[in-house]
Amino acid sequence: MPTPLVINLHEGDLVVASGVGVAVDLWGTDSVETRRAAALTLVVFEATGACSVHVETSRDGTTWQRINTSAAGASGVTELLLGDMQRYARASWTIPALGSVRFALSGKALELWCSLTELATLGSAAAALSALPVATRLRHLLAATTVAAGYIARRHSAPILRVGQDVVQAVAKLASVSLLTDAHGVNPHTEAAALVFEEARGKERWLRDVSNGLAVADVTDSTPTAHEGSGAVAVSGLPRGWGSMSIV
Repeated sequence: MPTPLVINLHEGDLVVASGVGVAVDLWGTDSVETRRAAALTLVVFEATGACSVHVETSRDGTTWQRINTSAAGASGVTELLLGDMQRYARASWTIPALGSVRFALSGKALELWCSLTELATLGSAAAALSALPVATRLRHLLAATTVAAGYIARRHSAPILRVGQDVVQAVAKLASVSLLTDAHGVNPHTEAAALVFEEARGKERWLRDVSNGLAVADVTDSTPTAHEGSGAVAVSGLPRGWGSMSIV
């Protein structure tokens, strides 16, 4: 099953000038390349001036991209769910003249087997889904990742280090159906939705075949030279009508 990694981007020290924190490797010591999301809690203990805290990500630890900015002008707690993270993450902060802020930023790096970008290209009804809030799409992608991992776990040992495009597309299709029914309220019995749901059912059948040893998925696990095939696994399936699969 998905393996989260506890991360700490800032300890809670007082800062009085703009700066950056230490880079954190989201892949961790177990080299899980699929940790591409983060659930973080920003706690501002005290602040003076219009300060802001940012989360940045990097593929190589050298070139950084800002993916989130949170105002930190007053004390409080903010929950963040971020996606399309690259290998490294860090906090940065902007402090105005005579300003200061004391804050902590920590949480977990999460496995995400299909990114927001991949959902748009490999999922269904991209235009409709892209209008939904990022956090909503991420919650459904994370849940679809858990569903897919339930099937994959029967043949591969956790942690899963990487997955190929076949698994990525399966997660994209599962998440698309969940988002369309739960978030958009699409009736799966309409003709327009029939193809979308049939594609998702096809991907679920393929995942079931993988779990039963009848198909092979492009997966690298923690024992890449060993064959994994024993043990039982419990999975949650797709909706068979109006409703949702086991997705937030």
